[in-house]
Amino acid sequence: MADLKVPDVKLDYYQQEETDEKDYDGLDRFGRIKDQYWDGYGSTADVDRFGYTHDAAGNRLTRDIDADIYGTNDKDQLFAYDD
Repeated sequence: MADLKVPDVKLDYYQQEETDEKDYDGLDRFGRIKDQYWDGYGSTADVDRFGYTHDAAGNRLTRDIDADIYGTNDKDQLFAYDD
């Protein structure tokens, strides 16, 4: 987790309140990023959030930008790979 004091944001893979659980909601079971969430706290609003999907080989298939943070949802990406 990265915690930047100015502005008040942190990269949050836990995405949970203070608990004793050790689960990372932002990572899949293979440790790949599935939800990258820059959490705003203090006086800063939530800054960024990207959702990712991967294929069985670990290649990134999609990047979904959170529509709740951005006014337009036109920056999503779809990846394709050659054989």
